[in-house]
Amino acid sequence: MLTMFLELADRYLAPGDRVTVAGRLDRVGDHVELEYVGEIPARGPRLELDDPDSLLADFDEGSLVQVRARWQAGRLRVEGAERGGSPAAPRPFQLAESLGGASLVRTKVAQPLAERAAELLFGGDEPIAAEWIPLRSSDDDAELIHLVVAYDVEAVKSKLGSVLGGVLRVIPARHPHALVTSARERLMSTDPDNLEAVGGRVLDDGQTVLTIRTIFPDAELEDFRDGSDGLVEYSSWVSPAVLV
Repeated sequence: MLTMFLELADRYLAPGDRVTVAGRLDRVGDHVELEYVGEIPARGPRLELDDPDSLLADFDEGSLVQVRARWQAGRLRVEGAERGGSPAAPRPFQLAESLGGASLVRTKVAQPLAERAAELLFGGDEPIAAEWIPLRSSDDDAELIHLVVAYDVEAVKSKLGSVLGGVLRVIPARHPHALVTSARERLMSTDPDNLEAVGGRVLDDGQTVLTIRTIFPDAELEDFRDGSDGLVEYSSWVSPAVLV
């Protein structure tokens, strides 16, 4: 179990800040903790909460709760709570209708083919593609479709057209490789103590985005996301409370 140090919160929250955070409720001795629940079933970061008014008393141990709290005197004091429902299941990949329809799903390919595609697309100092997604319809015997998000459309068609077999669908990458590289380097330089996850996601239109999640809200990363032209998705576990 990992309980986040309160001095980390002090770096990102100002006295009086109100925040919202959702997680699994855990009573540890004489105090209450909230554990992050992600798509991967593993023990996540935890936050210790002050609950002087016993607002969490009616919530069962292990239940999912969304808590509204205030950062004051180095503590997160609970000001309200509601049941948080169930963790969201990972959303299956669905392809936009404009690219062949939502009935197409990711599929595995033989290792030699995967290695050959990776070598052609991503090998060398300058990759010619951002993403390669092998797809099939729900029929296992259907022809393999190679969806490639390309930095260089003509190079991809030239190199893969007669190599992989199946149907080749190429779409231009929305973001140039230099921007992707720069953004990835910026994300990886994020405060490691505050970092929860860095990864990537493929949108329904085949385009790729970089994803980052922190424990506490980072204003610099929010500004970076806003100026990234849709390349970066950023969120934090503890988020500023929205006043209604």
